[in-house]
Amino acid sequence: MRAVRRAPLHLSHRTSSNAGAARSSVVAAAPRDTRRIVSVGLALAITRVACGGGEDDSSTETGPATTVSASTSASGTGHEATDPSDATASDPSDTVHGSDSDGTDGTDATDDTAATTDDITATDTDATTAPTDATTDPTDATTDPTDATTDSTETDGCPEGQLECPCGPMASCDDGLVCEADVCVPGAICGDGALDPGEGCDDGNLDGGDGCSPTCTLESCGNGITDPGEACDDGMDGDNDDGCTDLCAKPSCGDGFVQQSLGEACDDGPQNNDGAACTLACAQASCGDGKLWVGEEECDDGNGVNTDACLASCAAASCGDGFVWSGQEECDDGNGVNNDLCSNTCTLNEMGGEDPCGFADDDGVWIDIDYEDAFTVTSPDYSYSPTPAWQEPEWTPTQMGYFWPKVVDLYNNMTVDNDPIGKLAVIKSNSTLRLYFGTKNLWSYTSATVCVTGRSVSVSSPVTFQVINPANGDCGASAMMSHDWTVHASGVTMPANCIIPNHGFQAIDIDATGGSAKLGVRSVRLTLHGAQY
Repeated sequence: MRAVRRAPLHLSHRTSSNAGAARSSVVAAAPRDTRRIVSVGLALAITRVACGGGEDDSSTETGPATTVSASTSASGTGHEATDPSDATASDPSDTVHGSDSDGTDGTDATDDTAATTDDITATDTDATTAPTDATTDPTDATTDPTDATTDSTETDGCPEGQLECPCGPMASCDDGLVCEADVCVPGAICGDGALDPGEGCDDGNLDGGDGCSPTCTLESCGNGITDPGEACDDGMDGDNDDGCTDLCAKPSCGDGFVQQSLGEACDDGPQNNDGAACTLACAQASCGDGKLWVGEEECDDGNGVNTDACLASCAAASCGDGFVWSGQEECDDGNGVNNDLCSNTCTLNEMGGEDPCGFADDDGVWIDIDYEDAFTVTSPDYSYSPTPAWQEPEWTPTQMGYFWPKVVDLYNNMTVDNDPIGKLAVIKSNSTLRLYFGTKNLWSYTSATVCVTGRSVSVSSPVTFQVINPANGDCGASAMMSHDWTVHASGVTMPANCIIPNHGFQAIDIDATGGSAKLGVRSVRLTLHGAQY
């Protein structure tokens, strides 16, 4: 008969409740068949101890704990049941009961509770299967009730990776769970109404356009996401001319941002107006754009014409502006002189085509200076013949930086006096009134006349005066003017070619040479008759 080595059982006195727990641990830690074998083996071993020995059996008492070794035959038969009262233990309180009533076969114990020990603490048990189980290694059938493990992935009975269980390798968890503090917990769920880590918002739904996006990010301009209601969103990068403004809208005129890429010169947003500095087309208001700039322009017809109701300067047409308003004015010389060809009401004076001296004024070109409204000798009113191709620019001298014909007090000793006939520029014996002019592009003329209006500033004597051209050897002529209290007109005809054609810088000087030697000048007109230019 082959001896089977059994693991020792350590017996010690425990309370009945501890003993029951020990039995439960042993039983629960082993499979059902193994538990049956262990129960039977315990019963047999205890019986052998109680009987005091037997074939191939031995027992050793070591004090508080008793170690029992039991051997059975291969069939498990040949042993008689022993009365429990015959059993000897190191502690009188240790009582072992055998449950094999017929004593013929130890394997007939069918109840796991047949072998019961109220005060047993089992620390190591070798569970040996029936001899017919050739695959079982007796040395591996040791069960530690305090270290019973049924699943290698379980920790304290909680499988790794599952809800509220330890995290698995590499902090892994089941789907829908995340590893936090080495425990698998529910991950963030957008739309559950709870603000989880990583969520900017959670309003309990997955709707867009309500302030919280379906991905639980705040729907706001500048978040870099094109949310409902936004045309674009580049994160409010400060560049409003890159295809997306900082208002999360596509660039357009009227958005308040100047987009040069769209050709905008300005953009005042809601203030854009065709009557304002920035038009509805995001263009800077200007004269000639056809839009009336309120407070800056009187009119703007955008046509650049000076003969209609609105001048090219965006000023309303009026008598005296120097432009003949078609259908409204007969003339407009803009000089403020009332007794010349064009009156101050922009109607033609009935002069029969003559100047005050009787010289024809409609057969050539002329320049006229008038002191009726002047305050200084050098600031008379200028007027010109109504000859479109020969006006102020053509009379302007080309030297000395002048931009128009120029009157000077040659010796700075003249005055403008208030006379009974009006304001007069007074020329004394030691004074000279000079008028600079030019005739560039004038090819020829038939004659030149000078008409002077005014009076001799004297109560009794007329005055003699001369008109010469200092640029041409002082060529010229003389005349006389009366002293009574009316406006007199005296004229001279200049020698042939005294006024030099096509000459950019010349002048006429007027000097008081005799009589009262005091000439009060109201106006002076130089006329080039039969002018060709």
